[in-house]
Amino acid sequence: MIRYKCCHELQILDLSKSFKLTDRSLYAIALGCGDLTKLNISGCSAFSDSALAYLASFCRKLKVLNLCGCVRAASDTALQAIGQYCNQLQSLNLGWCDNVGDVGVTTLAYGCPDLRIVDLCGCVRITGILFKVLMIEIQNSVAKH
Repeated sequence: MIRYKCCHELQILDLSKSFKLTDRSLYAIALGCGDLTKLNISGCSAFSDSALAYLASFCRKLKVLNLCGCVRAASDTALQAIGQYCNQLQSLNLGWCDNVGDVGVTTLAYGCPDLRIVDLCGCVRITGILFKVLMIEIQNSVAKH
């Protein structure tokens, strides 16, 4: 696999409202910017959830991720990858991402122990089941300590 040599020390990248970001764009970011800690790709909707999952598998140091309005890419599939690979994540904006559901958010809760801020505004597939699962997890965590 080819590793890009440019931007390998880049930690913060804001590409919000870059409407022409495609899957290939995310592949290039993943391969060239593995040290990213903060990424804002809000308002971008031309890339897929598989490209976002690919990015997550390479950008494992992400602490802040803004996906607000990424209606095509922010899905339960992508969130499962983020939960699996980005365990340092502290803040995630999923506002107005119609494809986000309970499964993806639950995976994040288990996979990202440092997660402190999650914006789910307009995520219409979130149900009460998610909050029951999270409350049980919080109670179990408190009981262990």
